[in-house]
Amino acid sequence: MDSRTEEILKRCSSIEAIKGLSDEEKELLREQADKNDRMQCNNDFLGSNRNVKFFTFNLPRKLACPGRTDICARGCYQAISEEMLKEKGRDSQVLYSRKLNWFLAEQDDFVERILKEIMRRKPKADQRIIFRIHASGDFYSEEYLKKWMKIALITKLKNKNYDFVAYTKSYSELNNVLSNQAGLWKLYQEAYNAAKIAIPQEKELSLADFNLNIIASYMDDTEEEKKRIAEKWNLPVYFVTEDNSLELTDCEADPCSECLKCYTFPMENVVTRLR
Repeated sequence: MDSRTEEILKRCSSIEAIKGLSDEEKELLREQADKNDRMQCNNDFLGSNRNVKFFTFNLPRKLACPGRTDICARGCYQAISEEMLKEKGRDSQVLYSRKLNWFLAEQDDFVERILKEIMRRKPKADQRIIFRIHASGDFYSEEYLKKWMKIALITKLKNKNYDFVAYTKSYSELNNVLSNQAGLWKLYQEAYNAAKIAIPQEKELSLADFNLNIIASYMDDTEEEKKRIAEKWNLPVYFVTEDNSLELTDCEADPCSECLKCYTFPMENVVTRLR
C-alpha cells in the first residue's frame, strides 16, 4: 500500500471522515480495493478442514463498534492484530486494510463487490462455508446491517453451502431493522430479484429468512436493556465473563473448525472466560 493511500486511510477514523473524502481520494481507495483481498480466508483461531472453511470480513475495532462496553474495549482480542507491525507515524497494515473495508462498506456498490468476490471462491460440493461477519468491528449502522442481510440471502439463493454468522453488540440497530416488517419485505424482494428467482408469497420475516445467524455478545457490563432486545428476537448468547464462579460452557476443541459449537444452529448459549 503506497504512502498516499495510507495517509488517506489514516484519516478515516469516522463515518463523517469517510464521507468527507474528495472524489479523487475516493477513487484512489477504490483502486486500492481492487487489489486488496477483502475477505480473509480462515485464520489461526478459526482454522479449516476438508468439510468446513471460514471466510471473515473485518472492520476497525472500537471505531466501528457502536455497542462496545468498557470491558469489551479493554479486553478486545483484536487489539493485538491491529498493533502488529505498527511503525512510528503509521498504522499497521491490518488496520489500514480494515479501514479500507469500512470505506467500501459506505459505497453504493458494496453489496455487488462482496457478492462478486464470494461467487469467485467456489467451495467444493460437500464443503460448508461459514462466513463470519466481523471478527473485528460490528454493525455500525442500520443501512450497513441491511447490506449484509441482502448479501447473505442472495448468496444462499445461489449457493446452499454458505452460512453467515455475526456476533453483535449493536442491539439498537438490530432492533430497529427487525421491527420494520415493510423494510424487511422490501429487502427480501430486492434479494430475490437480484438472484433472478421468483419472489415467494409475502409473509412475516425474521433473521432466519435472510440466512443470517446473529449471536448476542454479552459482557459482564452489558446493560439489561440490551439483553431485553436480544431476548425479544430470541438470539443465542455468547457470554464473555470475568466471574470465576460461573460454570463455563465454551469450546470443546481448538480451533473453531474442529468444534463448531458456536457455528451450529440453533446454537446453545455459551459462557466463556475473558481472555
